[in-house]
Amino acid sequence: MNATIPFCAPTSPEARRVQEILDIEAREARLILAAVNERRNDFALPSLLPPEVLANVFSFLIKMEPLNLKPFYFDRMEIGWLKASHVCRRWRSTCLNQPSLWTRLRPDDSQPWAVFLERAKEASLYISGIKYTTSCFPHILAHQHQIRELVLPHIRIAHLHELVDGLSGPLPRLQALQLHCSLDTREGLPSLHPRFLSEIAPNLEDLSLHGVHFPWGEGSPKITRFDYGGDTRLSSAQQPNAVTPYSEVIRTIRQMPALRVLQLRATFPANVSNDAHLEPIALSQLQVLNVTDKHDGCWRFWAQLRIPSSATVSISCSKISAVDSLITASLSRHLRADTARLFISLHIASASHLQGGLSLHLASQPTNVVPVPGSRHPSVSLLTGSENGASLARQLLETISLENLQEVALCTGSIGGAQTLYNLYLPARSVTRLILGAGNASAGLEALLLPAYTVGSGVEGQILFPNLEHLQLSSVHFGEQNPRADGNSHPLHSTVNTVLAERSVLTGRPLPILQISGCDVRKNWVKSWEFLVDEVIWDCQEGEFEESDFDLALDFGGDEGMQYINTAGVHIV
Repeated sequence: MNATIPFCAPTSPEARRVQEILDIEAREARLILAAVNERRNDFALPSLLPPEVLANVFSFLIKMEPLNLKPFYFDRMEIGWLKASHVCRRWRSTCLNQPSLWTRLRPDDSQPWAVFLERAKEASLYISGIKYTTSCFPHILAHQHQIRELVLPHIRIAHLHELVDGLSGPLPRLQALQLHCSLDTREGLPSLHPRFLSEIAPNLEDLSLHGVHFPWGEGSPKITRFDYGGDTRLSSAQQPNAVTPYSEVIRTIRQMPALRVLQLRATFPANVSNDAHLEPIALSQLQVLNVTDKHDGCWRFWAQLRIPSSATVSISCSKISAVDSLITASLSRHLRADTARLFISLHIASASHLQGGLSLHLASQPTNVVPVPGSRHPSVSLLTGSENGASLARQLLETISLENLQEVALCTGSIGGAQTLYNLYLPARSVTRLILGAGNASAGLEALLLPAYTVGSGVEGQILFPNLEHLQLSSVHFGEQNPRADGNSHPLHSTVNTVLAERSVLTGRPLPILQISGCDVRKNWVKSWEFLVDEVIWDCQEGEFEESDFDLALDFGGDEGMQYINTAGVHIV
């Protein structure tokens, strides 16, 4: 500090000049301190990191603290990770000289695209975001040869036309393309270039299109994920030119042998001949198959596929199917003997929104087990309409290996009487949890009693579910009358008493767990069951037997009833 600077009072005539001199001294001192700190940074631990490692640290910061210069609504403006680039000259130099740090772009105008693209130089670009503005489209089209990933899941059809028409290539680096739009208008859908996979984007691996016409017949051996959602707004009669021939769909899938994930929605035409293109399609690496359609072409498609039994399969058809035998044969082929042990949970229910609707879910984990994130658990889910849903359910059950099942659920809808259920599920000796819902509770409970009325020796070998530990009854009306095998009719709650008592005798032990959920049941019935099992789990809901506070007050009568109403929080005026 300059020692010649005079000291003076704030009111002195020299005060203003002295203040200006001190301000200059302060600025110079800060510059000197910054230079010293910069020299000190050379000895700090981060300085031991080579530029490549430091750039990786910045890459992590980009994900944790993104830049947001134009926030939406209540978001705050943040410079995010750029704060780290201003710590010192070395860090700033590292940021500016690493193009990969400037390659992740969001289409919501929260980043200065011109600056980012200039600093990214010729590095591959990753563009993704839910929100978007059309101001980024010219940049996307101008730099499409650099794009590695383009993920835009919510685009209006008008803007999607502009983008798809502009993606004329070349896109040699493109590996992931996801374009989705909401079909909320009557506008026509854009279409990809007819040679998009073979010429424009030959290295594409992940393709997801919803609201964009795909050039069927075109394919690529490099595609590992294909997700397509067709136009569900109009029927085939209203848009005949938009109907995709079944042969073209098959031709495309044949050219994608490396598929790991295949998802198709509203893809197949209404009429597919029974003998059309039945040659098998081998997808040996497929892990996920999800097909949703309103025509039974989806079942014919599944019948042609040859995929691992360890794959997760979901097929849904929203109209009555006339190919029950084809569905049964496909399930039988998929559940090969060497993988039957994978599936331990079976749920069957009626689909109320479909005529003769049937829902079947076969899984490798019980429903009460929380799956580990990232882990794969094979399953088969089938949803279809049928002229006879109960008959189809019985056919499907006969194709499933029941010996390894640990959980069985018979939810809404009936698939047969007590004897039918007994015969179907008798091989399921390992079941420990049984779930009975409305429509199957009566027959299911009766089936558990059948050994008591079976003539012959070896009762233990004839008992249904001998290892049962958990019986769950859901959405059941326990006041309904239940016809018994002895010809008499008893209330369902009485049948539960009989089942629990008889099972205790037949197995030599009481049932460990009885669970009641969402049922019409009286509290005293539940109390009586507590003496017949080790544990009762009840949600304390009585359904239509729930008594109001006023009804309880009338039961008490007189002043005592009024006192009960007051204690229940009802104010008497």
